Amino acid sequence: MQNLDRFAQLFSQEFSGLRAKRAVGQLTQLHRIQASPGLSAAVDLMRQAAEAGWTGRRPGPSLSGGRQELLVNLEEAPVLVPQRAELRLIAPEEEVLARFEDEPCRLGAGCAPSWRIR
Repeated sequence: MQNLDRFAQLFSQEFSGLRAKRAVGQLTQLHRIQASPGLSAAVDLMRQAAEAGWTGRRPGPSLSGGRQELLVNLEEAPVLVPQRAELRLIAPEEEVLARFEDEPCRLGAGCAPSWRIR
């Protein structure tokens, strides 16, 4: 029983925090599933979203503190939420982590029934 407790402790240490992210990356690499796009792909996605959202918009003049500044009319401007795009980029990896935490054996082939380490 002591060996099982030690195994559970080592297993939970191995699959927590940064080690869990590394393990998920290795698992998805073996299964040829992309965990998250590269940095250049993320930048391209954000650039495309920004260009698509602001196409045809013209900045309008606005007086602020006695000087004229060019500001976009907020009533016509689309709402760009970078956080939403960022979450979409990391969602696959986070979903795999969540599934692994709930049912660690499910990702392994020919594993015993699922169990959870707390």
